[in-house]
Amino acid sequence: MKSAAFVVRVPHAVGAFAVQCTVLDHSLMVWCGVAPRSLGEDDDDDDEVRAAMHAAGRAEPALEARLAHDWSVAMNRGGSGNVQVRYVRSRQATTGSALYGTQGTAQAMSKRLAARLGIPQVFLSLDLPDAWTGAMPLASEDVRALQLLEVGLRRVCEQALCGA
Repeated sequence: MKSAAFVVRVPHAVGAFAVQCTVLDHSLMVWCGVAPRSLGEDDDDDDEVRAAMHAAGRAEPALEARLAHDWSVAMNRGGSGNVQVRYVRSRQATTGSALYGTQGTAQAMSKRLAARLGIPQVFLSLDLPDAWTGAMPLASEDVRALQLLEVGLRRVCEQALCGA
């Protein structure tokens, strides 16, 4: 078992997502949630502003990450069972199931990740902003940010698998 942490930046007001990938024998567990603003920015001036706001009693509330807000598993029937086989796009059907939550975003995304990575099982837990998980249709900039997040997740999963 090997675990690695990553930051995926998206051009959106959210800024960045923290990602934890755990590579198991024939599966991958991925958690993704909104990162603290300090991880999404490279500007030291913002640290000074945050310190001043904290001293004035006007600090931002701490983020509370949720492990299983939207959690699913995808099984790739075309998976080789060998994690050493990388970057092979599976043509076989991939199935998935929601483990917890009703949004469905994690289920669809985990199925695409499992098929794209050629992994037998992908467990994906998403802790997305509340505005992205409601019943209302997403704004176009939110849809684009979600697409870029999925691309970023695929890239960090590939990095985690290459380091396994």
